[in-house]
Amino acid sequence: MRGSPHVVRTINAIYFTRLFATGHFTRDVNSKTLAIAKKKLLAELELGGGVTITIQGKEITKNDILIFFDELQKVENIDYHIIVAEDPILLGLLEYNFLEMGDWFKKNEMYKDQGFIEWISPFYFTSFTTFAESCIICEDDARLKTLIRNPLLMTLRDTESAWAEVEQLIRKDLAELQHFVNHRNVPQWHEIEYYGIKHLFGYEYVGIILALPVDRFTILRDEYAYIAMQCATHVFGKVSKEKAHAITETALLLAVTEGMKEKISYKQAEMFNIGHQARKQRSTLIVKRCVLLLGIIFILYLFRLIAYDNQDGSNLNTNAPAADTSNGSRVELLEPPPPQQTITNDTPPGIPKQKN
Repeated sequence: MRGSPHVVRTINAIYFTRLFATGHFTRDVNSKTLAIAKKKLLAELELGGGVTITIQGKEITKNDILIFFDELQKVENIDYHIIVAEDPILLGLLEYNFLEMGDWFKKNEMYKDQGFIEWISPFYFTSFTTFAESCIICEDDARLKTLIRNPLLMTLRDTESAWAEVEQLIRKDLAELQHFVNHRNVPQWHEIEYYGIKHLFGYEYVGIILALPVDRFTILRDEYAYIAMQCATHVFGKVSKEKAHAITETALLLAVTEGMKEKISYKQAEMFNIGHQARKQRSTLIVKRCVLLLGIIFILYLFRLIAYDNQDGSNLNTNAPAADTSNGSRVELLEPPPPQQTITNDTPPGIPKQKN
């Protein structure tokens, strides 16, 4: 933890706040109450065997108690320690560098007090940057949003230093995207999973960037959006048009300035037109193939129909009487003549015919 010797002495606030939380101190802290608390702790130590006592899970020796109270006599603004002790969420962040999603500090006007902020800023800076780094590495946008939406108990200088560390972490990931773009001609390039950058366009990671103050991170967000657009261009041709479209949507979400938004929108429209033309060409090709296939099927059907008719004609000729060609003469097959009608006299039945 960084800071002046005064800040180093106030590290004992951890012990102090633990004691306050367990009722060893009253709200009114002065030399008299400190002396009473010291005697009380030493008495508890003796009753417990004279080696250590446990306060809020911490083992404290007699030497710890003596040093603590000697240092505490030198600490200024003890009221500030009490303010921290009365806010368990803030105290937990300072002790463990951790917040749960939805953990909010107590509402306290002292969190806007310049004197209090200058006192707590070195402690808060360390906890803030440590926890923010873990959130970015784990892509835990929910907890990072909780951290940012709580009061930033830091001076302007420490706040800028904290944001600079956050930006440095994100720029490391941005360098991975740039590496992806620069090595697009590598044989394995088009397999986006191999480069491990797919998660950098995911909901959680993008949520982390969107949670950062826009005014402070405008340049970073525009840079990220521009490189994301370049990635989308290469993904469009090598991986998947749907994935490329999703990346451009992410780029539009990250872009801040109107100029950057226009560039990404233009590229998105260009990719859409290319995709539309490709789909149109595919549709035309499919129609042509279908027409060709139907034509082939129709021709095959005609051939089959002709072959069937020829087969029927052959069967008919086979059933006709065979012609005698033993004498070598050409005999034409004629159809059998129709039956001849018998001509009779119109003589009524029963009357004998007259002889000529």
